[in-house]
Amino acid sequence: MINGTILWLALPFFVGFTVYLLPGTARLLTLGVTLVSLAYAMALFGQPAPLDLHLLDSFGVTLLADDLSAYFILTNALVTAAVILYCWDTSKTAFFYTQAIILH
Repeated sequence: MINGTILWLALPFFVGFTVYLLPGTARLLTLGVTLVSLAYAMALFGQPAPLDLHLLDSFGVTLLADDLSAYFILTNALVTAAVILYCWDTSKTAFFYTQAIILH
């Protein structure tokens, strides 16, 4: 689950820059990232104990993924998906979708 967490953290940045380079895939890729976030939140609900990540060794950067953070990730994914679906038929540029998914 730790590798999945690191992947979930890096995926919006990677997809955001890919969307800006390939604007034809903007809508589908951004919606895909929100669905991955939704699945990650559901996976966090199934964890028996909080996930504790110590980043940068002894510098004190710690990520804690528990049920409360799963609620926030779920809410963020649902709101971002609603924004993307609302703007689906508009003439939004790839820059809009890049910003939406990186801020997600």
